[in-house]
Amino acid sequence: MPIIYGKSLMTTANYIKEKLSQYITRKESYTLAKVCFEFWNKEYRGLVCLIRLIKSRIGWLASAGGRPVIYQSDYFTTVQDYMKMDPVNIWVYDRIHKKRRKVTLRVSSNERDKQKSAISTETKTVKKMTP
Repeated sequence: MPIIYGKSLMTTANYIKEKLSQYITRKESYTLAKVCFEFWNKEYRGLVCLIRLIKSRIGWLASAGGRPVIYQSDYFTTVQDYMKMDPVNIWVYDRIHKKRRKVTLRVSSNERDKQKSAISTETKTVKKMTP
């Protein structure tokens, strides 16, 4: 779903190459990504406008209301639900130096991070390949 997640043509080609590296070359992965983008732009022209609407208004409203931002269609579902991370200090024993060390871990809390959820929907950009 490159358009949904705001991926560029090159990023999508890199993902395809990463997943199918044993079957196709880098040039072929770029060609495949280009065909995917052309298909999306031809078959789902209104999708770009919908994503802009979601980014600018719907995502912000949902996150401001303390709810997860959920995009859903017949083909995919994505949830933007960021939780605040709380620092937790634990002590571990270093067997090499024979002493205790303090380590700080970040643990997810039950409180939603409204700002991060809102920003995650606004910063994604939609790339269009029409000439």
